[in-house]
Amino acid sequence: MTVPGNLSSPLLATAADAAAAAAAGPIKSVRFNPDDSTYLFKNFTSSGGSNKKFTLSFWMKLCSFDSTDEIFAASSGTSATADTLRIASGRLQVYVGNTNILQLDSDHKLRDPSAWYHIVLQANAPTYKIYINGAVAAETSSGPNSFSGWNQTQTSIGRRQYIEGRYFDGYLADIYFVDGSALEPTSFGSFDSSGVWQAVAYSGTYGTNGFHLLDFANETTIGHDSSGNENDFTANNFDANSTINAFNLDVTSTPFTDIGTGATITNNGGVVTATAATNSFNLGTVARFGGENSGDYLTGPTITLGNAYTIDYYFNANSTQMGNATVVDVDGEESFRDYGAQTSRYIRLRDSSNVHTDYSYTASTGWNHVRITNSGIWVNGTSINSSPRDMSGTSGTLYVGTYDNSQSFLFNGDIGPVRIDVSNNLGAPASGGLVANSDGTLPNLSEQNTGCDLLFDVPTNGDQSDTGAGGEVSGNYCVFNPLTTLLQTLSNGNLATTGSDLQAAVTGTIGVSSGKYYWEATAGSNKDVIGIWSAGSHVTGYPGKTADSYGYFADGNKLNSETGTSYGATYASGDVIGVALDLDAGTLVFYKNGASQGTAFTGLSGTFRPAIRAGRTSVSSTVNANFGQRPFGYSAPSGYKALCTTNLPTPTIADGSDYFDTTVYTGNGTSQTITGLEFSPDFVWIKGKSVAAGHALFDTVRGALKRLLSHTTSSELTNSGYLDSFTSDGFSVGSHSSVNTDTKTYAAWAWTAGANSNKTYTVKVVSDSGNKYRFDDFGTSAVTLDLAEGSTYVFDQSDSSNAGHPLRFSTTSDGTHNSGTEYTTGVTTTGTPGSAGAKTTIVVGSGVATLYYYCSSHSGMGGQANTNSTAGSSNFDGSIQTTVKANPEAGFSIVSWTNPSSGSGAFTVGHGLGAAPSLIFVKPRSNTGNWNTFHSSISTDTSKYLNLNTADGTQTYSGLWGSALPTSSVFGLGNNFRDGYTMIAYCFAPVAGYSAFGSYTGTGFDDNRAPFIHLGFRAAFVMIKSTTLSHNWVIFDSTRGSKNFVNEILWANETNAEAAVDTGDTNTGDLDFDILSNGIKLRTANWSVNKGSSDTYIYLAFAENPFRANGGLAR
Repeated sequence: MTVPGNLSSPLLATAADAAAAAAAGPIKSVRFNPDDSTYLFKNFTSSGGSNKKFTLSFWMKLCSFDSTDEIFAASSGTSATADTLRIASGRLQVYVGNTNILQLDSDHKLRDPSAWYHIVLQANAPTYKIYINGAVAAETSSGPNSFSGWNQTQTSIGRRQYIEGRYFDGYLADIYFVDGSALEPTSFGSFDSSGVWQAVAYSGTYGTNGFHLLDFANETTIGHDSSGNENDFTANNFDANSTINAFNLDVTSTPFTDIGTGATITNNGGVVTATAATNSFNLGTVARFGGENSGDYLTGPTITLGNAYTIDYYFNANSTQMGNATVVDVDGEESFRDYGAQTSRYIRLRDSSNVHTDYSYTASTGWNHVRITNSGIWVNGTSINSSPRDMSGTSGTLYVGTYDNSQSFLFNGDIGPVRIDVSNNLGAPASGGLVANSDGTLPNLSEQNTGCDLLFDVPTNGDQSDTGAGGEVSGNYCVFNPLTTLLQTLSNGNLATTGSDLQAAVTGTIGVSSGKYYWEATAGSNKDVIGIWSAGSHVTGYPGKTADSYGYFADGNKLNSETGTSYGATYASGDVIGVALDLDAGTLVFYKNGASQGTAFTGLSGTFRPAIRAGRTSVSSTVNANFGQRPFGYSAPSGYKALCTTNLPTPTIADGSDYFDTTVYTGNGTSQTITGLEFSPDFVWIKGKSVAAGHALFDTVRGALKRLLSHTTSSELTNSGYLDSFTSDGFSVGSHSSVNTDTKTYAAWAWTAGANSNKTYTVKVVSDSGNKYRFDDFGTSAVTLDLAEGSTYVFDQSDSSNAGHPLRFSTTSDGTHNSGTEYTTGVTTTGTPGSAGAKTTIVVGSGVATLYYYCSSHSGMGGQANTNSTAGSSNFDGSIQTTVKANPEAGFSIVSWTNPSSGSGAFTVGHGLGAAPSLIFVKPRSNTGNWNTFHSSISTDTSKYLNLNTADGTQTYSGLWGSALPTSSVFGLGNNFRDGYTMIAYCFAPVAGYSAFGSYTGTGFDDNRAPFIHLGFRAAFVMIKSTTLSHNWVIFDSTRGSKNFVNEILWANETNAEAAVDTGDTNTGDLDFDILSNGIKLRTANWSVNKGSSDTYIYLAFAENPFRANGGLAR
């Protein structure tokens, strides 16, 4: 946006810019705002550019998705026919003249408002290619052999060429145009070690008409070219100022000055300072004007009023005042004028069409305060008009005490400070009129410019220091999310929201679960609500309507669960509300114009997003937000940071493919080894993609060849020809049609449960028909251990009960007490049993025979130690012994055990995760039985469950999950499991930035009202199941569905081949999803995933990359 007249100041480079100058990526971006008609333009005079080859590279962040926006448009003359790169309803399109030569597929749409996209358009006529984030997205080899535009004459960036319209709505950064060369994306970016495409500084030449724009590491002006070619573009209607310094006349001393913008004030005549009479406005020293024939008046700067404005002034007219004496005027009523006698006065407002209206009022015989905005006029705090003539766009020189410069209608009396803010409507003043500062000046001299278009919102995480001032740190910043908007309209780069409904809100694009963050919102009315909303729930009304949303209402109340409680000061248009969210301490504090209102809420936990309702029924309002991409109006509290990817916690897992991945392969009908994983898999789930075939699930704890089927109750099957072995980076399959039919395609989802089964056991000696060893305080002595080959085990004998009982190994039961010898291969002993630090350590070698542990000093104390070629180690955390392979870092474990065959009551099973699992699949191996499924969103007591092998909704069986919900060490099972069956369980605990398990409520809509599932990462794998309806388990992933929208669906409980909708499903259309940089947007109203508000769904998801690590990069 533009601050007109001389209230704009040139953009200055900041210290943060200098600190980041060495970074490869951009440090700032430019917002293109259709409401302001912003664009860049260059008329090239050189004809030396190539008409066959060029490369265009830039980064973009989109704000809207339903219109047709021109990103680049170029033509050889004044014709509207141009060569263009545009985005139409999310699809990039290339036109040469009126011919569409290249575009993304209809199912490839760019509509992630949280993300940055890197775009490269490569022209090597007749071949043209579009790259997105380093990968080819569209190409043609049959385009025109040459082109007339692009780099030869007039070029517009951000709008249609020569015809107003199709303005780009979004952000652009680092625009490169290389004339005469068809370059690969690797000239401008590269994949980092986590597989994320990152910006790289281009180091080549540019050609005759090449340029590099928006390079704020080396330039300070929007449109300047840093390539060395001096191909500068003209910036139209942009505003690079982060603050607005409103004109503010200081009348406390002479010579009179403007302490807002520094504009020159000319004293025409003998205007002097004087002491104000008694007043309620806090005025002390004022300016005194001599009236008719005195020649006393002041000349100020040129003023141009924007779409919103505020004019404040004070005066005290003498009784001898002439009839049309003027307090303030702009160029002889070109904009506004206040004139009249001492008490009978008029305010004349003129619009840009030269039509004026007079508003009469009665002034007091003492001091008066007048406020004029685009939405009202107030005299001494009382409204005299609520819909005055709009002066937007009017301009002229400001005069104080006279009608223009004619020295006519001169004012006789005193005038206090005068302030004119050309870009902000500050709303109604306080009752009685605005009170000045103690020094006689008006408050809010310098205000944050919500129209600033030069922002720190970029696709790379910067390394600048965040002091809490805002406008310091480069990163992908929070904006309002059009995918989570209810009855609000977004604008201004999705940093402004407008509304006039009660049950309405919009949330931000970034959710946080830990850390301390600060942001600000400039209110637009006294009906706004500013707060936060849980990232796990759908927006259904204003912040504070639900139990998991919290708000600060403009009437001073705090809101939660649809209940208001007295809290802080009221606020109105123009007030800056700061939000300080501390999710380490669980507190939420609001600020009004820098003053804390106290702690509003405590005990907060979970993931939250900023949330705002602008306006209310019959009261339209626009609220402008600042999440730190420009300077804050008031510094954040100590320790609080701006809300951007740079300040998010460092993820423990930067690359999800180190722990989970999907591979797609084509069968050959014989046997083959599938490679390419970044790990040796422990759990592999195979499903026919192009062929109807049963699911086949394998894991390393049970061992290769052993197959379970997620779509049936079948017991475990042992066969060769399916998955025959696990390898270091994949697995090998045989010839069976379920996994390897010739020419058919298959999907395999793979997880790792850790590199090994290493474990430490605490050893104690107990009296149990003689002394016996026990491990981890388990209730049974001398148990048979499971130790995996290749793993390391530590037997800690520090407990005093071990004194005199050294634990050793032998290949013979009871070792040396039974004619055996001590086994020492890979075994080390440390310290004296019974003393601190005493331990026996064994590294189990490959192919080692069954071992036995024993006491070298006493017989009959030990037991057997199976050295398995399969994975997993004995776990004693539960009431029964289990074999577990666990990867706590990734929140995944495989658990094998045998159910008790006697006794009664619930029992517990150790899972090895160190955190309570949110998802557990439990299946009998030795007998038929359902895949009982625990999910934390539905299993809120021990009776609720789902079955993975059926379409049924939530089931109930009393005590199915034992006597208590899962803990960090165990999960429970009920008496019904006391059947002696061998069992397997796959357990998952959430890991921030890598995995998520939650629920959502349907909406029944397939547009922007459809649910958005916030994950905090870009998903690699997603499974969804209705809990209230009988519908199949839906599976999609980013490998099979590499473009948005994704509709390559498989079903966990069905054998069907991949499809967009289940066979026989008539429930309203295909299953379409967008996989976004920090979550999932449903693009379907199919009942399987989105029927209506009375239906709930659970999901599980695993990541490609966390939002912080991917910098908000979209696919």
